[in-house]
Amino acid sequence: LPQWSGTAKKWTEPVKLKSPLLVSGPDWARQIFDPAVTVQVDLDGIAGVFRLPRRPFRSRARLREHLFWHLAEGSCQGEVSGRACALEAGALLWVAPGERLDFTFDGDRRNTVHRFRLRVERGGRAVRLPAPFLQVPHSPATRGWFEQLVQESFLGDAHTDSRTRGLVACLTGEMFRAAAAGPGVTGDRGFDAVQRRRISAWLGEHLAEAPDPAALAKHLGLSHDYFTRRFRASYGRPPRRWFVEERMRLAAHQLAESDLPVGQVAAAFGFTDAYFFSRQFRQVLGQSPRDWRRRAQTSATA
Repeated sequence: LPQWSGTAKKWTEPVKLKSPLLVSGPDWARQIFDPAVTVQVDLDGIAGVFRLPRRPFRSRARLREHLFWHLAEGSCQGEVSGRACALEAGALLWVAPGERLDFTFDGDRRNTVHRFRLRVERGGRAVRLPAPFLQVPHSPATRGWFEQLVQESFLGDAHTDSRTRGLVACLTGEMFRAAAAGPGVTGDRGFDAVQRRRISAWLGEHLAEAPDPAALAKHLGLSHDYFTRRFRASYGRPPRRWFVEERMRLAAHQLAESDLPVGQVAAAFGFTDAYFFSRQFRQVLGQSPRDWRRRAQTSATA
């Protein structure tokens, strides 16, 4: 996967920022749907996912756009423009334009971030909230909207603008709701951070087979029914569906990073039928493996 150092220059290069247009939370949604406001999602690197180096990161300049992070694995702590911020696996962070980041990531485990940049401008001025950032703990609803936004950015058809505005409104609305609910309210009946790391590690060890929810429940020492209920509370979907989606996303990274034939990538993820693999890939990511590879590699070299 692309490293942070290879993409940071795109959005931290020194530029003179115009004074932003500050809006309240309720007015944010009205701005998103205003045709006079530009709303555009931009991905850094491939599929909006990258592995963070195990060392401190400091942005060299103020962000030009909104930055959204979903910390899939690992943990980090630091500051956003001097204000303390700490993230555990599953957390979502929204940083406003004009802010600087200073983070240290856990050096004892892998740190994986799903992210995208969001440009929201009126007349060349960034539209933003007064607060420098907003963070919410593990929330299945916010992750679902996040993933749909990343997928939509790859399609680029006649409906992309309207769908992007709607998905941005849904994602940020869920973040407002989760933040208002307070810490410990969202996902508190699901798995904790340690259990989610164990689940990710277990899936990584069973990519070349069809992961069995019953086997994972046994691995965690839980009954199948209790495991399924907690899994839904944590991830917002049943285990088997989540397994398919995660395997397809990992396969997407393999397709974008290599020139291996589609059938060979499918076999690496336990699919003996390339046609069935392609069908599931399209169901999850909205396009065929070959189309995904072409778009991802074009995006990476643009």
